Amino acid sequence: MVAKPELTDENPIVRQKALGRVVKWEHRNGPPLFTNRFESLVCEIMTAEPGERFLELDIEEDFDDTFNESLNHRITISSDDSETVKFMKQTVIDAKEQVRRLVLQGTSARDVIIEARNELNKIADYRDELQKVVNEYLVTATDPIEALKLVQEANEILAEYGAMPVDGPDDEETAYELMLNAKEERIKEIDAASPANKEEE
Repeated sequence: MVAKPELTDENPIVRQKALGRVVKWEHRNGPPLFTNRFESLVCEIMTAEPGERFLELDIEEDFDDTFNESLNHRITISSDDSETVKFMKQTVIDAKEQVRRLVLQGTSARDVIIEARNELNKIADYRDELQKVVNEYLVTATDPIEALKLVQEANEILAEYGAMPVDGPDDEETAYELMLNAKEERIKEIDAASPANKEEE
């Protein structure tokens, strides 16, 4: 029922996710991993789980200067780095090289990052729509098995994008409870709206 988002395959930052190369970021003590703004943003995007929304991702007008500065800065992978840090450093190194190639073809680094943000937000929009379908279905559902099937189908589709699953039941008992709760909440909404409707009349 929900149209799948059309993503831009050319974006080197989001494409990493489609290849299943995303790792969960672990907070670490000590100095920041990246001090350059471009590298930090690439790291932030690469460690985001698809389905998360980037509303406050501020991309400055002079962001291209930040990218140019990053080209003069070599990221060093140390033997003391954890596997996660090694992976993230290599991922940012690879992304920086791909962005450099796009810049040579006439694209700005800022546009690449903006497109990456937009691509992730498309996935977030898609997940929101699927969540809405699940929530609405729970209100009218009579069979917990069918509710489970719908949630499973939604999550299989989201898995194609490496995205967070929708919130929903994972067994029949939970499905039944959520169905009851959804119906009770809808009744409360209707009851709460009824006096307001009468006042308007």
